[in-house]
Amino acid sequence: MPSKLAVVPLALAAPVFAQSARWEYVEIPRGDADGILLRGVNEQGHAVGIREWGAKSLGTYRSQPFLWDGSQRIDFENPANGSLVPAGITNDGTIYANLLDLNGQPHAGVLSSGGFTGLSFTGGAPDGSAVVFVHPDSGFIVNEIRAGVYSPSVGFGGAVVEAVASPVDGSFQATSFNRTGQIAGFTRVNDRTHSYSLRDDRFELLSLPPGYEDAYATGINESGDMVGTVHDANGNLDPQAVRWTAGDAEVLPLPGPGWGFASRINDVGDVAGSIYIPGDPSHTGAVVWSGGDVLMVAQHVVGLPAQYPLHDVAAITDSGFLLVSSQISFGENGSQTITILLRPIPSPGAWVLVALGLGLSASRRRARAERVTP
Repeated sequence: MPSKLAVVPLALAAPVFAQSARWEYVEIPRGDADGILLRGVNEQGHAVGIREWGAKSLGTYRSQPFLWDGSQRIDFENPANGSLVPAGITNDGTIYANLLDLNGQPHAGVLSSGGFTGLSFTGGAPDGSAVVFVHPDSGFIVNEIRAGVYSPSVGFGGAVVEAVASPVDGSFQATSFNRTGQIAGFTRVNDRTHSYSLRDDRFELLSLPPGYEDAYATGINESGDMVGTVHDANGNLDPQAVRWTAGDAEVLPLPGPGWGFASRINDVGDVAGSIYIPGDPSHTGAVVWSGGDVLMVAQHVVGLPAQYPLHDVAAITDSGFLLVSSQISFGENGSQTITILLRPIPSPGAWVLVALGLGLSASRRRARAERVTP
């Protein structure tokens, strides 16, 4: 189980977006690259990702990792033995990344100006490893690969990785966790996919809304609220975004009949994801559920280039930054998925809440040295 952190509670009184519901497009220069794929953003709006050229299908693909520090792009060089893909950045600026070696095997580590340093594992070095989630306070989830079997582990500070004991027989995925050490994920039980909560070795399957039988939890906040996607029991898939509060499931509202997907939830309760309403383009794409409202992100962004449709919100911070997937067309290589960084433009009242939240976030980082273990 992950170590617990001594933290200062985050006390934002209300969702930020319900008061302003506006973002602005952040132009990250891509140079001569075909596109940019962002993989993580912290509370300060610093983001990490890769620049991409060419196409894998044509054998012309290559990439370069970079950091956006809020004002400039800082590039990193790939090592001779592979290519680097950042997985996320913490509030203190630690960049977790995966090195894809020349044999196609991933290796998890930390990326800095001094290069790439692999993580150390309590169970010895695995055959491969990949960071799949980065917590804002220097925590991470990494999938270990041993003898072809994948299993999740967690750690803090880039040095110690602790294996997560399998809660059930069979495969399971850990997708996120919070500062109390509570893990969210999903697992296969009796040929169905169930979401679970795991804390202090207490494993609990989450409830399902009536009429649904598959669930995939993908995000958790500091209150223990979880979000994910459920599928119906009639073989029609019919995916719907869902939020679990104290283990009870609630399907998130849509502006009409359609599908919903939830990916992450922040500490003030805003849920990120996407929706699809057939025949209604104005209500299809990236969305934030906030304070009872369903906010179509594209309708609340200033400065967004017209050629960038907004498909899905992949990341959301407490301070309101979003990473949103889009798509661009270029040259003979056709189209390519990219990621866009959006900066919040809160109302004057919301600025007070954001400043409070960031101040408490800084206090939490200073308190990291006071970790306690279960």
